[in-house]
Amino acid sequence: MTIDMSNKEVVIDDFIGGKKGMQLIKRWASNELLLRSEPLDIDLIRKSVAKQLKNKKYDLMIFVETGGVYFLDIPQISMHTKEKIAIPISERYMVFTGPEVKRHAIFMKAVREIVDKWVLKNSAIIKSTKSIAIVEGDVGQGDFSYIRLSYIKRAIQKINANAKIEIIVGIATTRQKGRKLFDIVGIIVKNHYKLSDQAASVEYLFKKKGESVIYSQIERELLRLWKTRKVPIRQKK
Repeated sequence: MTIDMSNKEVVIDDFIGGKKGMQLIKRWASNELLLRSEPLDIDLIRKSVAKQLKNKKYDLMIFVETGGVYFLDIPQISMHTKEKIAIPISERYMVFTGPEVKRHAIFMKAVREIVDKWVLKNSAIIKSTKSIAIVEGDVGQGDFSYIRLSYIKRAIQKINANAKIEIIVGIATTRQKGRKLFDIVGIIVKNHYKLSDQAASVEYLFKKKGESVIYSQIERELLRLWKTRKVPIRQKK
């Protein structure tokens, strides 16, 4: 059963791990944006998903980068599939400019190009499977993740109409609650933030502005840890 934390705003360490990650969350939470947020252990998300998988078995698990890999690509979940692959379709590497309508159009164009090319490249394994799980780490308040997952599922169905396809999500916000697209959701929250998003933002700023910007101590520490990240972080026993 999905864990309902729909009244909570949470912050997740998804690339550091251990006490260091929790300490950084507490320091980052001093930011006014996160004053009402609380740390959420990524292992709680993983355990909820693993528990709901029960005795399910898939021929193929497709982990959606980056959230699917960071959150859920661990032995306790991948043990439910014969084979696994990843689809590189992170929003972090898509450039959005202009009004909201144009941003949506740019996003959809990028999604179609990436997914269509990826499906063609992996068509042999997709056609040979009878059961597929599309695995996403988190789905936020916006609709980009939802749209992306919908398109991935449709693209797969086009070349393998007979496959049973399920979508597994680690954590989703209340806006996404009850959507029929999702078969398994680990946790529902009011809103969520990730250390990896903050680190990626600092990295982008550093590449664009360099040392012309004054970075805080926590930003520099996040950037250092981001450059040497090893994901997914291990699940605690």
